[in-house]
Amino acid sequence: PPEDCGGIWGYMEMMEEEDDEDFDPLDANESYIRERFDSIRKVGRITAPVMFAHSVEDALVPHRHGRMLHEKVTAPKRFLDLRGDHNTGFAVSMGDYLPFWADFLRDVLPE
Repeated sequence: PPEDCGGIWGYMEMMEEEDDEDFDPLDANESYIRERFDSIRKVGRITAPVMFAHSVEDALVPHRHGRMLHEKVTAPKRFLDLRGDHNTGFAVSMGDYLPFWADFLRDVLPE
């Protein structure tokens, strides 16, 4: 289980809640989060280019959360939809991931 869900009992509870179609792991498990970081309000302050890569199959952090953060960024940005779970999305999508990184860096780094 994810280490931030409160151990095996918290994980079991999280999995039961996940059957609910309105389940949001970030909202449902607030009691397991030790420190709150209000990303959605802070991300708009970023001035450097930002690359997002998030899996549509991520069961830990919903894909829509990544999209919401992406929408709030006003700096140059890109978003890559990965395949695979929270921990393996980059590896499963390696064929898309590496070229995406290369294109992003080529566009944002000075020559």
